[in-house]
Amino acid sequence: MKKILRYTIPTIVFIFFLFVSPSQAATYTVTKTADTNDGTCDSDCSLREAVAISNSNPGADTIEFNIPKSDVNWDTELYPNAFRIHTTISTYSLNDTVYINGKSQTLFTGDTNIRIIEPISLLLVSNCTRGPEIIITANIGARAVFNINAPNIKVEGIGVYDLSLDHRRAFSIYEPGTDFTLLDSDLIRNLQGGINVNSGVATRMRIENNVFRENETVYGRDVIEDPFRNSVIKSNEFVNNGAHAIAMWITIADPGTSIIEGNLFKT
Repeated sequence: MKKILRYTIPTIVFIFFLFVSPSQAATYTVTKTADTNDGTCDSDCSLREAVAISNSNPGADTIEFNIPKSDVNWDTELYPNAFRIHTTISTYSLNDTVYINGKSQTLFTGDTNIRIIEPISLLLVSNCTRGPEIIITANIGARAVFNINAPNIKVEGIGVYDLSLDHRRAFSIYEPGTDFTLLDSDLIRNLQGGINVNSGVATRMRIENNVFRENETVYGRDVIEDPFRNSVIKSNEFVNNGAHAIAMWITIADPGTSIIEGNLFKT
């Protein structure tokens, strides 16, 4: 006699989800400074490869760093005690939620890059004595090193230095109404400054414990541009930002919901 298999609706649903599971957040580890992209992020993984794989994996991914001191771009003459990632290819486009954790490098090689700051308060000194071990420089035709095209982007503990071409900045935000967080990072000697909101839509930002130093611009604007709301800009250092630059060019939507405090402004 033949057996007849009967499946109830809950059983069918269970089997479906067993074989078709949603993508989950993942952690990708950068292991070298070379700006390559072979489509994989394994034991040989660049920042560009980690970003590309993260973009293809829906979910709140994390990008960490574990670059050995044997890397050719460790402790160079212009960028001592740090790892320099130099790109000549294109912008890093962040198209999905991600946390880029530059501080993770210190877990493997220690806190090698000590930041010298103006001691305006014990709070600022205690939070800002560590400079980034990961420094990014670029010579690209795009307007920014990082394009923010997704919500909930967090970047911590990196440096963006020496963007010498006109109209170049560290971050351009294109996602309307996004949440963008920048912590404990250095934006130094960049021709067009730091953060620009291109969407024209108010953006929520947390910009805290960063150094904006010696940036220049021919447009009379610098560092943080255009509208934001429900934001925190706190305990940052804005120092020596060029004869034509000002510290922040800001349009605040709903000013009562934003906090700007404890920042150092100095020429």
